[in-house]
Amino acid sequence: MHILVIEDEAQLCSSIAEGLRLDGYEVDTCMDGNEGLDLCLTEPFDLVLLDLNLPGMDGLSILQQLRAENSSTPVIILSARTQIQDKVEGLDLGANDYLTKPFHFEELEARLKELIKANESADGSDKTDKSDKADGTDKTDSTGKTDSTGKTDSTDKTDSTDKSDSTGKTDSTDKSEDAGRTDKTEETESAGSGDTTDNSSDRTE
Repeated sequence: MHILVIEDEAQLCSSIAEGLRLDGYEVDTCMDGNEGLDLCLTEPFDLVLLDLNLPGMDGLSILQQLRAENSSTPVIILSARTQIQDKVEGLDLGANDYLTKPFHFEELEARLKELIKANESADGSDKTDKSDKADGTDKTDSTGKTDSTGKTDSTDKTDSTDKSDSTGKTDSTDKSEDAGRTDKTEETESAGSGDTTDNSSDRTE
């Protein structure tokens, strides 16, 4: 992790940087407000420790311009200003935490670790949400297309087949019944004719 310390008190700036390097962080330092702003806007720092009383440009102006360009870099204000209005103003401008001087390095370590953890957790949640939305959209589209096409085709085929079968069966049945009736009628008529002829012959004799 790359951290920028913007602090005009040389001894404090040096001790903070040394302690952070012992913790395994990569640290850059500067003691001027204008230089600090340039570094913030040109280098991809993971976190900024920012004093308020700086030569060249004060810390609140740096914070305001930083947030206008890059809203994601976490910032912890380090200041001797203890008034509540100073803290509120700093937080309203976009600071993630406010630590008043003097402070113990262990307290700075704890706040820094908590801020890093919260930032990483937020990044992970955003990636997961985007991934879920993308997967859900793709699945819905493909499933919808498959289901609608498959069901429509199978239903149409089944209906047409059923209609053909039922129509065919009805036609053949009607023809069979008509043929049977015709045959029976012809047989009856022929039989009747034979009986009449026989009777006529008997009378003649």
